[in-house]
Amino acid sequence: MSARTPMTPEQLRNNYEYKVVRRAIMKEFPWIVDVTFNEDEINEYNIIFLDFVVDRDKVKELTDFSFPDYAVGRIEKGYYYKGLYPSLIFNMSYTEGKNTITDHMEDLMDKIHDSPALPDELKLPSGRSFKPSSFIVNPDGPEY
Repeated sequence: MSARTPMTPEQLRNNYEYKVVRRAIMKEFPWIVDVTFNEDEINEYNIIFLDFVVDRDKVKELTDFSFPDYAVGRIEKGYYYKGLYPSLIFNMSYTEGKNTITDHMEDLMDKIHDSPALPDELKLPSGRSFKPSSFIVNPDGPEY
């Protein structure tokens, strides 16, 4: 299934709703230092999946989250590390990650999308929406 209203990566980067969502996520979760997307997948579905770049030093400084033992060595050595759920990059259960992070992100994205303060012409095209996809540490690092 492909998106009913395709967008180029450049159109998405310049979209006001994307910019507002990106800024809001990074403000609400200051240990997230970037919000990106996979350019090759933005038109596969009506949902646009967003990736969140996590700064490990800010996580340590600003939260009580810790990284699981199996990931610490890779992360500290600068290797690219990706988890589809918070529970795959932090020492927390799936439910805890969903309740404290993912659900909160989705609520924030939905509120922005549904906000009457955001004119329709500045929103994503009809039928398109954002959802969390993955959490990435060391996005420019080599694969492990």
